Amino acid sequence: MPTYTVKFPLEVASKVDLFKMLDETEIKEIVKFNIKSTILTAPGERRGDPNFGVGARTFLFDMENASYSVLRQRILAQIQEYVPYCFIQELFVEIPENVPNAINIKLKYIIAEINKVDNFELSLSI
Repeated sequence: MPTYTVKFPLEVASKVDLFKMLDETEIKEIVKFNIKSTILTAPGERRGDPNFGVGARTFLFDMENASYSVLRQRILAQIQEYVPYCFIQELFVEIPENVPNAINIKLKYIIAEINKVDNFELSLSI
């Protein structure tokens, strides 16, 4: 069975296999990791691809109505570009009540290859 990526956080699996690997049976976990890294990585942070990443943390200090729209569009565009096997059905970006400088991001998506619907939630704050 082919392996696709290492599991994060890194954990030693054995003396032979240095880190625990994720394979095709754990595809949902791989997709969630790819979505999370795409949303959290700031543009220019990934070597070799300065366009990769949403940079969601940069929006923590400027969440006005225009920022909602920009963040939503960046998430949609980046997922389409860098996680093309994932089709977003719903995307919610919101500021929690009474919590300044925080963002909640919720996605409902389909993993096309295995025809599975899954959810992803991420809360950011300072």
